[in-house]
Amino acid sequence: MSANTDCGTGLWEKRSAFPERIQVKDALESARAAGRSDEAARLEARLTELPEISPLEALRANADLMGMLTAQRWIAMRLAQAAGAGLEQIGRRLGISEPSAWECMKRRIDARKNG
Repeated sequence: MSANTDCGTGLWEKRSAFPERIQVKDALESARAAGRSDEAARLEARLTELPEISPLEALRANADLMGMLTAQRWIAMRLAQAAGAGLEQIGRRLGISEPSAWECMKRRIDARKNG
């Protein structure tokens, strides 16, 4: 596994743990309120297994993942184009129109020129 993959995995785990922790906390409150002590104990145990992630940490992980995914998409688009795929085909695979695919590529090209 590459360092980039390891980083992406860690970011994904952090991003995923945040909403799961919220769901477990909510379920724990409901179980306690309803007097379901066995369920509450199970949820308390699960909560201790989950890392504490602040909303800002979750946002940072999300932004980092989006950056990595955007870079991967750019690479795949360039390779597809080099292999003979047109922007219509690329856009269709991405679920966007041909003009949107062009704009996506153009923004990346412009960013590389200006970066």
